[in-house]
Amino acid sequence: MTTPEAIGFPSPLLGDKPLRMPVLRVAPGFAALLKPPGVAWDDHPWNAGRPHVMGAMREQLAAGKPELVALGIAKPASVHYIEPEVGGVALLADREGGALDKWRNAFGSEFITFTFHLLALTADAPEEGGECPLPVSMHRDEPRALVSHSTGKKSLTRFKVIERIDRWTLWEATTSLPRPHQVRLHAAEAGIRIVGETLYSQGGDIRLSQTRRKGRLNKGEDKVINDGLALRLVSVDCSRVDADIGVIAAEDEAWTGLLTRLRKSVK
Repeated sequence: MTTPEAIGFPSPLLGDKPLRMPVLRVAPGFAALLKPPGVAWDDHPWNAGRPHVMGAMREQLAAGKPELVALGIAKPASVHYIEPEVGGVALLADREGGALDKWRNAFGSEFITFTFHLLALTADAPEEGGECPLPVSMHRDEPRALVSHSTGKKSLTRFKVIERIDRWTLWEATTSLPRPHQVRLHAAEAGIRIVGETLYSQGGDIRLSQTRRKGRLNKGEDKVINDGLALRLVSVDCSRVDADIGVIAAEDEAWTGLLTRLRKSVK
């Protein structure tokens, strides 16, 4: 059976609109999809009450949907947590046959490297990158993370400037064990205010008028052009786990389009 190029999710499985998620990589008992922002990936406690991709996949597998069956994964489960607000590479593995144990053990052993790109305000941000090693803990009563030297787990995020685009800066953030909200929390602690962030800092939104050098906007046209939080998981390096899989990269058209618009606005 031919491996599908994308997996379809009809409404209302993941919301009011149907979705198609590109299949980035498939291996025995393993797959990577391109998850859009705004969609929950799994049944993490912070996603309580929300439909999620893993649940929708299991439902469609039970119904015998051919493109799900073609993945060769009988009982899909997530390898790592990825926030609903964050789009990008999302890994899943099969509970049957030991694949999930293999990949979750590799994740916990820090054998997988996760690379994020984030767009942040240039003002008041550090001139250069660096490391944030602050321990991350989960809040007892709210779906957010916090820095705690008593209950927090070891965490390390490395930040590097990729590009300055006038009032915004494109950053790279890498980590080998991303805790829930780790990159967002560490960015705020480092003085990097991510566009669309409201929980850990105030990064603001990007409006259409900010990308227009000349000409006036008609009334009602000055809309927000960033799709929520300006943070994407752009690649996952699995080389240490499976050399044949190697690096899985995501090409997100909406993300690329936003950056292209900003670059054109400063020329």
